[in-house]
Amino acid sequence: MIQLENLPHHLQTLTVNDWQALFNLLPILEQPQKFSETITVKPNANGVYIMPYIKNAGIVHDFLKVVAELQLAPVFDWTSWSEAATLLNPSLTPDFDHLDTVTLCKLFTVIIRKDRFLEGFLSENFENGNVRAIIRSLQKQIQVKP
Repeated sequence: MIQLENLPHHLQTLTVNDWQALFNLLPILEQPQKFSETITVKPNANGVYIMPYIKNAGIVHDFLKVVAELQLAPVFDWTSWSEAATLLNPSLTPDFDHLDTVTLCKLFTVIIRKDRFLEGFLSENFENGNVRAIIRSLQKQIQVKP
C-alpha cells in the first residue's frame, strides 16, 4: 500500500507497459454484463442462516489485482474526502477527464474501501460505468505523456 504523499512519485515510475495491465481490462468492461450477483443461502442442516452476500464477477477481481499490483489505490483519509461523493454520483454524469491522475487513483481507493462498509458499492461502480470511465481518463492522460 502506498501513502498518498508518495503517490505522485510512484506514478512517475510506472511505464506505459505497467499501465497497460489496467487498460487491457477496458474491452472486457465495455461488454454488457453483470458485474456481481447476490448469493442467498438457505439454512444449513443445523438451521444456521448465512446472510446474503455479493459475489463479484471475475473482471472485478482482475481489476482489484491490477490496482493492488500497480499500487493505484493510495492510503489516505478517504472518509473525509467529501468531493468523492459528487465525483462518483452517476446521476451527475461525472466527467473524469478533467481530473489529474492522483485524484483518479484516490477514487479507486474510495470505491474499493467503501465496498468494505457498503457491500455492493464496488460492483455498483462497475455497473454504472464509473470504473470504466476512470480507467479511460487515466488512459488518455498516460498516453498523452511526452
